[in-house]
Amino acid sequence: MPAKPELAGATVELTRHTDGETYLRHALAAGVDQYSFVFLDCPPSFGPLTVNALAAADRVLIPVQAEYYALEGLSQLVHSINLVKMRLNPRLAVGGVLLTMVDGRTRLSADVEAEVRKHFGDLVFAATVPRSVRLAEAPSHGLPAIAYDRRSRGADAYWKVAMELVERA
Repeated sequence: MPAKPELAGATVELTRHTDGETYLRHALAAGVDQYSFVFLDCPPSFGPLTVNALAAADRVLIPVQAEYYALEGLSQLVHSINLVKMRLNPRLAVGGVLLTMVDGRTRLSADVEAEVRKHFGDLVFAATVPRSVRLAEAPSHGLPAIAYDRRSRGADAYWKVAMELVERA
């Protein structure tokens, strides 16, 4: 289920609850068993919505853009995940690291990929998601990449990631 603009007010609403950091965990508890996977796509900031998602999650899939500053953000995110694990959700674990916006023509992409694989080893998905115009266009049409152009390199990459995710489960 995609996010909607109304979600912007959720941050304010969460501050009104005494269990604001674990509100989502309690809300999902009733129906989560009927699904094999539940994905919560979080904003890049580490605000109340992201904390709630991490407090409710079993595993975190970390997308990492194959760009220099993404490495700095990655170390901050791992630190934040560890804080949530210590304080709110002891079962939380990194379930995978996904390299995105990979441009095979650049040395930078190769360097970032090598660094991420060095630090995270088998947690890094074998499949990577390339930089793709078709992937960038899909949201403006209100469609996931696989529905927008299922034959694109980007859609194919996400399909491979999905298959790898199922194998890991």
